[in-house]
Amino acid sequence: MDVQDDELFETAYPNTKFHIGNNADLAGLAEMQLGVGNGLKGKVIMVTIGTGLGTGVFYNGILIANIEMGRVLYKNGESIEFFASGLARKKDNLKLKEWAGRFDYFLTHLKRIMSPDHFIIGGGLSKKYKKFSSYLSVDVPLWVAHFENDAGIIGAALYAESRLNI
Repeated sequence: MDVQDDELFETAYPNTKFHIGNNADLAGLAEMQLGVGNGLKGKVIMVTIGTGLGTGVFYNGILIANIEMGRVLYKNGESIEFFASGLARKKDNLKLKEWAGRFDYFLTHLKRIMSPDHFIIGGGLSKKYKKFSSYLSVDVPLWVAHFENDAGIIGAALYAESRLNI
């Protein structure tokens, strides 16, 4: 995460301490430290499914901050999150099976370009994982976030606490 962002806000509000972080990175911190990612080795990608598609990337438990793979362009030139996010599912009135095919396309693309050892699936739609998992074909181990949609809040608290003495 970026100390410059913290300083930007602290300049505007001089008596307040800020710790800015990417929501998918923070969700990943919670899962890697306290959830299903604890102990996973290699490259782990936390994917949050909601209004967009967020990603937090970790290598042997260490965060590689601000990797926004949901912003990768889809074949129509728009961000892939406009095609495969939870919002896209609602906007395009897709059944879960139809949407899962799109999400699988995204995961398969991530596998090709990032070579992860594990995916952790979080965000709002992670609660429905059992209903759509049978439609996913990507051959990378998938884990459902232990903290589901609360992982970002827990990760934000962990991140803020880790920055207290900096």
